[in-house]
Amino acid sequence: MRQTAVVKHLKKTLAIILLLLFCENIYSQQTESQSEIFNSLINYIPSALNNDDFVSDLEKRYKTKFNYVNVLFTVALSEKELKLTEKDILIFEKHLQDLAIELYKEGKTFLLKGYMSHGCNPISSEMINEKNVKVLIWCYGDMVKDDKLILRFFEIFNNQMKILI
Repeated sequence: MRQTAVVKHLKKTLAIILLLLFCENIYSQQTESQSEIFNSLINYIPSALNNDDFVSDLEKRYKTKFNYVNVLFTVALSEKELKLTEKDILIFEKHLQDLAIELYKEGKTFLLKGYMSHGCNPISSEMINEKNVKVLIWCYGDMVKDDKLILRFFEIFNNQMKILI
């Protein structure tokens, strides 16, 4: 009789462990899927994005192409180290608007939010003009002391995208 109670306890324990493993597997698949969506959107290069001479000069100076959201975010994140001038920032902001327009034209509609924290869920959604729009949540932790340009980056991108939606 004592052995039956032990077997029942082991079965319950095994069932709980299996349930936890199953739930973790489902959660990790969702997180991975959201991360893949996040990464594909921030690294998407619009085919029709044209760089004017001013942007090309910036690209030469900083040795990178300004043709997707991730690289522009990195520039905004590194603004102090790169010593961007006021003129550079104005060119950068105009190009960010152009990028939002081209992304929209190619069906890549999303907004950006950022937090100085770690471990954010990378994607949420928001209703804009009765449309459900993805919101990519960028957790840049304590990588910067002053996130003024980054928040401006999000504001410019989002304002342009909202005009188009």
